[in-house]
Amino acid sequence: MMFYVYTLIIPILIVLLGICLKGVKFKEIPNLVNILFQMIPHLFGYAFLIYFLERENYIDSLWAFYTLIFFLIPVCFIILVLKIFFSMRK
Repeated sequence: MMFYVYTLIIPILIVLLGICLKGVKFKEIPNLVNILFQMIPHLFGYAFLIYFLERENYIDSLWAFYTLIFFLIPVCFIILVLKIFFSMRK
């Protein structure tokens, strides 16, 4: 059960917190893409925090780090393509 908390709920909360702090509405897609682009380092930082906690046996979820990385890499490419697309439209 904690695996899903580590890999789904906490990253979604990190992204929603970033969106709420910046005050972006979901209808403003280019601004939303910019916020998601700015959240990428935070999500990778969270993934490496999970890696450290797994290696030091603070948490008992052996695949959480790998799942986060395997989700983050394609999401980063999609966000990067969207950022390039919206920046070329201006």
